Amino acid sequence: METLGLMFVFVKLFDGARVSAQINVIVLALNQSFGLLATFLAVLIVFNIAMTPLAQAIWGTYLIGYKTFSDSVASVFMIAYSKGNLELLLEINTIWSLIFMVMYYAMAIFVLHAAFHNT
Repeated sequence: METLGLMFVFVKLFDGARVSAQINVIVLALNQSFGLLATFLAVLIVFNIAMTPLAQAIWGTYLIGYKTFSDSVASVFMIAYSKGNLELLLEINTIWSLIFMVMYYAMAIFVLHAAFHNT
């Protein structure tokens, strides 16, 4: 409870410091950046969840991490976090795994990476 109270005091002090033009410009820039970052993260999460049914269709009968939709979502997010065992996935179904990885990494690297740098 003390942490929550200190946080409110800090926010009020910071908000009061916005009287200064320099601090106000910094706060407005950070506010706009957080809004753009939230939009980017929403698109990233939607893209990862949209790729989940394909991952579940490819690897769901072979791997326990893709049996249910929630497990598949977690596994796709782990691929995004570079913790997926891509060699094992390629061994199971080479053609569809390659299609999944090209789509996934092309979108993530080229489109979403550029969008993140744009924010």
